[in-house]
Amino acid sequence: MAEEGRKVILPYSHAIALPAGEPGVALTPPRTVAEAMAWFERERLNLLDTIRQADDLGELDIAWQLPVVSDGFFELKSYWADWRDIHLTGLRAARSAGSRLGEAANLRCLGDAYWRMGQRETALDCYHQGIAASRDVDDHWVEGFCLRGLGLIHEELAQTDEAMDLHGQAREVFRRHGITRGEGMSLLSLGNGHRARGDLDTAIAYYQQAVAILGSIDDHWSVAWASYPLGLAYQQVGRLDEALERHTHALELFRRFDDRRCEGLTLAALGDTHHATGQHEDAQRCWQQALQILDPLGDPHAGAVRSLLAGIGSGGST
Repeated sequence: MAEEGRKVILPYSHAIALPAGEPGVALTPPRTVAEAMAWFERERLNLLDTIRQADDLGELDIAWQLPVVSDGFFELKSYWADWRDIHLTGLRAARSAGSRLGEAANLRCLGDAYWRMGQRETALDCYHQGIAASRDVDDHWVEGFCLRGLGLIHEELAQTDEAMDLHGQAREVFRRHGITRGEGMSLLSLGNGHRARGDLDTAIAYYQQAVAILGSIDDHWSVAWASYPLGLAYQQVGRLDEALERHTHALELFRRFDDRRCEGLTLAALGDTHHATGQHEDAQRCWQQALQILDPLGDPHAGAVRSLLAGIGSGGST
């Protein structure tokens, strides 16, 4: 059921070979993202217990595979500690089982979890280990996304040249092996690099390519994630109507996936655009909604949104 949910929520996420189900076990696969997310939410504590129990009982394949197929749910719902913990168990089980594939898959997920939790050095180590393991088993999906993960951290550290090189390496892996979602996400990341350098026209071109590629495979969450920085770039060059359109579309999609963090980030960006067009009440409403989401998550963007609201409250022009 977790695998069926994965295929509905993030159909181009990491697919691993699973054993066939037991005869006579009836499954009712989810048909929509809402159904899949609701199933995961209902079963979340059972999933955590099953992973721990499988590890305790020596059911090592279950203990490393179940975290991998459940990964997207824990990320989208911002269950950071649970997300990290299931993959720590998964990594330990994979090593005990002698599964280099299981190591690679869980190391990539751990890199993402530690990155989201702000533990960059640990994330970098997981990505480097993940690249080595993925190359041992020719898992090019994991290799490419670990390279991109390294690039994202260098991007955050304002090491743009290093980030662009890593994103370029990731894109080459994805293109060589026909991994369309990976290519789209790499184009998005390359767009971020050009935006950081101030080359906004090139950034917009990369973002547009990313949206088109991801849209061509109906990967709706990734379309939203690419639309978000495209809207930021449009805003920076003064194309405010297009910025509003992109962010409104992204917000609708993130809400469909119940991705609260991305919903909060997009609301903050919408507030910025409304403010730039003189719609100050709409801006305040969006920023307040963004803060209500981002603050409980401990997201670092919450502080910037709070400052914007304080500027309005004090009568400043922000």
